[in-house]
Amino acid sequence: APKRGRRSVRFTVSILLVAMASFLVWTPAGLQGAMSVLQERWQQPDLSSGRADEANSVMEGLSTAEVIFGRGLGGAHVYDYSPEIDNREYGPQTVVHFGPLHLVLKGGVVLLFLVSLLVLLGIVNGLRRSDINSRASMATLLLFSIANLSYTQFNVAPVLPLFWRAMGHTVLGKGEPQAEYGAEDRTD
Repeated sequence: APKRGRRSVRFTVSILLVAMASFLVWTPAGLQGAMSVLQERWQQPDLSSGRADEANSVMEGLSTAEVIFGRGLGGAHVYDYSPEIDNREYGPQTVVHFGPLHLVLKGGVVLLFLVSLLVLLGIVNGLRRSDINSRASMATLLLFSIANLSYTQFNVAPVLPLFWRAMGHTVLGKGEPQAEYGAEDRTD
């Protein structure tokens, strides 16, 4: 029991540290700026803010081998993001701002499949275990995956440690298996 208690404390402290780091990033001025950008996005005819064009540009620029295996960790692409900004003057972009396509750029459908498989395994393991850490880790993986559908979360530095911590706990952790409800109260 003491070992389980230490794990619980470590998990809680790591969650608090990530939360504190997010509060340092999201200052009132930062939130106000984010709200104005969001407001501008809703006023645009293209709600994807050019991300759909970026995704099409990336897919057109990948060869069949690159779609399968990706361009590697340093993989990049060049595209015209908008008429006002010529991204070619800034050089190649190493991030695709369109959900899972970022993983395809870096490691192809092979990496996308492997990460998806690990996330699915983590969610299933989280459902099978009854301890709070497994359930919290499963919820983290689920929320990360939903958020990743529209905008890649793999380049959001404060989020990644939380994602990989949750992945490690659900895939490799030894949480308690799901027990029958009320079974601990019986004195047979």
